[in-house]
Amino acid sequence: MCSRPNSAVLPRVQTFAAYERDCTQEGTFGWMTGSPRQQLADLLGDSRTGGSFSTRRTAPPGDLMIDVRGLGTIRLPVTAARAKQLRLLARPARYGKGEETVLDRRVRDTWQVPRSRVTIDKRRWANTLVPMLDNMRDDLGLPATSSLKAELHSVLVYEPGQFFAAQFTHADARARGVSDRQLYEWRDAARVDTLSRGIFVRPGLDADYELLEIAIRAAEATLCLTSALARQGLTDEIPAVIDIALPRELRQPRTAAPVRWHRFDTTTFDIDRTELDIGAGRHIGLYGPRRCIIDAFRLRHIYGTEQAVGALRNWLAQRGSQPSDLLRLASSFPAAERPIREALEILL
Repeated sequence: MCSRPNSAVLPRVQTFAAYERDCTQEGTFGWMTGSPRQQLADLLGDSRTGGSFSTRRTAPPGDLMIDVRGLGTIRLPVTAARAKQLRLLARPARYGKGEETVLDRRVRDTWQVPRSRVTIDKRRWANTLVPMLDNMRDDLGLPATSSLKAELHSVLVYEPGQFFAAQFTHADARARGVSDRQLYEWRDAARVDTLSRGIFVRPGLDADYELLEIAIRAAEATLCLTSALARQGLTDEIPAVIDIALPRELRQPRTAAPVRWHRFDTTTFDIDRTELDIGAGRHIGLYGPRRCIIDAFRLRHIYGTEQAVGALRNWLAQRGSQPSDLLRLASSFPAAERPIREALEILL
């Protein structure tokens, strides 16, 4: 259950196996010695059936009615405004790291509404969840003599990108306590897809996968030259590769996407730089129309004068284009200012 893109709210459920055995029988808890962890390991070791490392079930939002003291009924899906109200009642959420439960917002920027404030409609809860528990038990390969019990633990409010965003890296997963084994089981079970080496995405994600990979690997990546001209409607060319600019001092990453990297001067890198929404809550840099024209003229010895002049002509045909604004911007690029001025004198 998610709100609008800037937050997510989810009820957290703890499910555990409660072995229903007569304590007078052999093999019960009473005769076992050792730590609780060892006892649990011994019990689970008795299970000879195969099972999945994890399992899940889904249900319609209407099957769960949540009330939070101080706010009233929380209707699903949760709006961004409602999520902010919930956050005011919450406290920072801890997370498991090895043997410890720690608080580090650099790793987990999430809020927890205390269980004492939350009530649920038990009838709907029982009708929806209880029938699923036996199936979940079987999925996990637990003994048929065991039963699962589910209890509402708390309500969590996730900051943007915290509830495993639609895309995440191997390092993100490790930082949140997901083992390699669990991550690869998610992949094998088609719960996540591999975008490229070390990057995973939610199946069916509505995003530009190539640009998504580039944005993840290089935060400063910016569409430029032919790729940017095409995005801005200033050329009919369909680039075979993606033109990406980086500040000169940054190292270009390796990508599966077909990228032609360019090193631009750091002092002028951000001039007329905007952002393009590429889906999945991600953006990539994109140079505006005026900067695209300037770069085309600045690098015309590589990509040809015809492309530069054509882009300028198309831009002049657009409503609202102001040659004086273009020349003002071009003054920061001496190699482009004079040829742009000369082209304008011919075209106007």
